[in-house]
Amino acid sequence: MSLTVTQWIAFSVALLFLIQGARSGYKRGPIRQCASIVALIIAMTVGWTFGGELGLFFLNDTVVPWLLRGTLGVIGLSALTWLLALSWLWFVGRRAKGAEEAESPVLGALVGCWTGFVNCALLLAVLTAWAGAREILSSPAVAQRHWAVVARDDLSNVIGMDWLKGYSPWPESWKRIARKGQQVLGSPEASRRLMEQEPIRALASHPTFYTAWGDPEVKRLAHNGSLGELLEHPKVRPLLNDEVFQQQLIHTDLEVLLDKSLKSVNTK
Repeated sequence: MSLTVTQWIAFSVALLFLIQGARSGYKRGPIRQCASIVALIIAMTVGWTFGGELGLFFLNDTVVPWLLRGTLGVIGLSALTWLLALSWLWFVGRRAKGAEEAESPVLGALVGCWTGFVNCALLLAVLTAWAGAREILSSPAVAQRHWAVVARDDLSNVIGMDWLKGYSPWPESWKRIARKGQQVLGSPEASRRLMEQEPIRALASHPTFYTAWGDPEVKRLAHNGSLGELLEHPKVRPLLNDEVFQQQLIHTDLEVLLDKSLKSVNTK
């Protein structure tokens, strides 16, 4: 079977990961070789368990919207935990004083091969996430020409990798909402019908949102795309702290509203 350029590059990168992993594991020993991956598992566990509450606490009354504070808390605590866990494991796996090589170098090489496979999987996860994001943010015609989408679908032709074809780690609902949102924004009639629907009107009439949007300066910054200045505006800050409004936004079934707007236009 002849391989494409993308497939040759993928095989070469995978082989380099395996060779480099075995070589590093032989020199470092098993503990240091798997330290980064073990630290990542510990960090994800700690961050997921405690990061949300810490994010809500430390980011209170900041320009960060309430909706994102828990997520940023998870990311921040995970990063800090990863550094601490990695430092500790690196210390534990140090060479004995006076030793010329790491303890259990052969086992370290075997562990290095395993970490090489894991690094390949992480790289593949990044590629599929990037390709999926482009499919969400772009029209289908534009997305299919993006290099990440092309590379992902090209790798799906390798034996045993057919599951990669069209795969995205992002929820399928996000892609549908993005596609329908583009259709609504491209149709003045659909946009008008969307704004006429009660859930959207309820969001727009929320006291905090209404006060902020009623300010001419806020409207000017929003239309100009000056996001940084907009978030710092004194009338927008209360909206970022308004948990009730953002909870209401979360529980709004946007896809259903988009479907109604498009159906009303298509039936004409």
